[in-house]
This record gives sequence, structure tokens and C-alpha cells, in this order.
Amino acid sequence: MILTDRLILRPARMEDLMDLHTIMSDPRAMRYWSHAAHAGTERTERYLTGMVAAVPEAEEYMVELRAAPGRVVGKAGCWRPDEVGYIFHPDVWGKGYAYEALSAILPRAFARSPDLPAITADVDPRNTASVRLLERLGFELRGRAENTFEVEGVWTDSVFLSLPRARSVSPAASIPG
Repeated sequence: MILTDRLILRPARMEDLMDLHTIMSDPRAMRYWSHAAHAGTERTERYLTGMVAAVPEAEEYMVELRAAPGRVVGKAGCWRPDEVGYIFHPDVWGKGYAYEALSAILPRAFARSPDLPAITADVDPRNTASVRLLERLGFELRGRAENTFEVEGVWTDSVFLSLPRARSVSPAASIPG
């Protein structure tokens, strides 16, 4: 578990299903994701099962607000050692929670993999808020590709960003003993 000023970052649990489904079934939250919003809980349950199985190897966390513990408002972290991903419920967008979470997670991801030269991100270029967030964290644009994901019959592009180890943010969290 990681505590920041406003967040609790903790491993995924199967009890998170309904909160995660609330996020992943929301078309606004899933607008720039690599697949469509989840219609039923079965798809979210498969996704969550994979996250739970990856604990403790993954540096991926469920995000709760310290002011309202017990309700998952997002997930953030490295779903692969070298690739970051995150999603938050639209009700908490624009409050700096993604920045706060990733500021705590990215240094840990580098510490966990000492030979990792960089952490990458694959973003839909229309998701300008996400691109700005990553740039604020020190990520640099490394390339673009067309037609990388097909979601409900519509092809989307990708921009690829990279955070070199030397530019990683400093830890902004405490780890309870």
C-alpha cells in the first residue's frame, strides 16, 4: 500500500468489482481506452481477475480517496514493467489525482526494475488531458502510429511517450510499515 496526501493506493481485490465496473462501464471513462465500455460485469470481472493474479508482481494499484476510503475511484500503475496505464471515474477528473498517484508509483516502478531504462505510455492523441499529464510527469513524445486500435468499428491512432529513468519524478508518498 502507498499513501499520498490525498490517496490510498493498494493492490486490487475481487471485492473491487462493482467500483471498477462503475468506471469501466462509463463511456466517458472508456472513450480513449483500447476497447469499448464494459456492458456487463463479466468483462470487468475477467479484467479484475487478471489484476488480482498479477499481485504482487505488478506495480499497479486501485485508487481510493483518503477522505472517503473504501470506494475505488480509479486504477493506476505499470500493468507491464515498462508501460504505465490509468483510468479514473469522471467524477474525480481534474482534481490532480492521476498526477498524485503516478508521482508515487513511477519511482517505485523504476526501483523495482533497476535495469529498466524507461517507462512508456500509449495514448490516443485525442486524449489531450492524458498527454498533458504525462508530459507534466516528464514523459517525452517518442512517436506516432495510425490505426492502432479498433473500438466498435472505429480505428484510432496512438502517440507513444517515454519517461527515461533519469527524468523520473521523486517519491511523493509514504509506505506504511
